[in-house]
Amino acid sequence: TYDIPSLMLESDMADERRYDPALVQASLESFMAVLNERLSRRAQERNR
Repeated sequence: TYDIPSLMLESDMADERRYDPALVQASLESFMAVLNERLSRRAQERNR
């Protein structure tokens, strides 16, 4: 298994702002929120 944070630190693209756990968490949560919203909307249309 690869340790992603250390891999990113080893690459020259890595810069602390790019891998900010809070930012990653926030973007993941917003992505999941959008996904759940679409899924529930699709389910409601099917139930009509």
